Amino acid sequence: MKCRTISKICLCFLCFSFFFGGITMKASAAETATVESVLLQDINELRAYYGRQPLFLDGTLCYDAQVRAQEITTCFSHTRPDGTPWYYVDYYRMYGETLAMGYSCTESGVHGIVDLWMDSPSHAAMLLNSDFRTVGFSACMGADGNWYWAAELGY
Repeated sequence: MKCRTISKICLCFLCFSFFFGGITMKASAAETATVESVLLQDINELRAYYGRQPLFLDGTLCYDAQVRAQEITTCFSHTRPDGTPWYYVDYYRMYGETLAMGYSCTESGVHGIVDLWMDSPSHAAMLLNSDFRTVGFSACMGADGNWYWAAELGY
């Protein structure tokens, strides 16, 4: 299973692809910055259009999103594979979650994910919730070859 964390880690813009079995590969900084910046920019442009403040990346929420993206490759649900609620990953920071699957980890795939979320009233409401100030993103390729995406939102 190949996972890509789309997150800003200590301002280094590093992205790692994890292969279960112990092999770790680094993606290019340019690739990471592009996917991350497009996703955040698309969401923040929509938030600005609706009069909301921008979201800011949070490293802890990015880690939490990585956990959730890995989990949904086997159980695509807002319930974790062990039956607990999604926010049990980090109930001190996670207050909203949006998930997606089937879009590639490319710039065009990112645009598609944001469009998908905005076409869903419940997901759009989550992304446009004016109470949220922070976000973390991650994508993970499942054994089925699909990409699974998680966005975790916080205050």
